[in-house]
Amino acid sequence: MTRSIPDPALHVFIAGDASDLDAIALLLSGLPANAYGQVMVEATEDEWDGALEAPRRVHVVRLPHDPFGLVGDTVVSACAAWMAEWMPDDVERSSRVFVTWLGCSDNQNVTAMDRRLSRSLDAAHSGGY
Repeated sequence: MTRSIPDPALHVFIAGDASDLDAIALLLSGLPANAYGQVMVEATEDEWDGALEAPRRVHVVRLPHDPFGLVGDTVVSACAAWMAEWMPDDVERSSRVFVTWLGCSDNQNVTAMDRRLSRSLDAAHSGGY
């Protein structure tokens, strides 16, 4: 799901799987140089060449795919951890955080996580993302 990038001082979170690499690369190419954040890609070593180019302060990491789970399950876990760190419910948010993109759309758990992220962003930013 794609969301507009509203601010050049941007904290981004992008997550997907190997099938999303082209879309993630396109999103990264449109980020301003001063963007910061995280990109997490669930992929096997064979699917990952590490060639994603990102602004200097955007960290890109490969998440190993759990061979016993569905593609996207590792992304859901990573999203939950990211939310716990960057969007805790009990902290007043003075900075603006934007989820730019969440892939793995074939996994219903990812779809549920996307709704959770959207609700949290709506509550934090009065719908502005």
